[in-house]
Amino acid sequence: MFKTAGNQEYILTPKQQILTFLRFLGSGCQYHGIGDVHGVTKSTVCRIIDRVGEAIHGNLFSTIIKWPEDTLASNQTGASNGTLVPLDAPVKNEAAYVDRHGNHSIIALMICGPDMKFYYVSAC
Repeated sequence: MFKTAGNQEYILTPKQQILTFLRFLGSGCQYHGIGDVHGVTKSTVCRIIDRVGEAIHGNLFSTIIKWPEDTLASNQTGASNGTLVPLDAPVKNEAAYVDRHGNHSIIALMICGPDMKFYYVSAC
């Protein structure tokens, strides 16, 4: 059972819980901001994040999310790095590209393995 912002009790579907969890991960908002968007209380958001995070960690990390086998033998795992990439102010959604320093940029994150191959690249 979960409580809505109006203090009514109801059951959230697994899809609603996963969407709430993903919004938390993707937005960086606080619990009350996520709760406002999804119409649930701050404590409900906290429980959802705990439950879905535990389910992902307990069920997926050991079987799906893992480094390639050969990296474990060499005791090398690779490297990750993130950086701000400066850019000219875009015409559309200009404010969305202003970083914490007041400059226009995008965030780039890269994860590289010991074989010098990129396992993950994100630029947003």
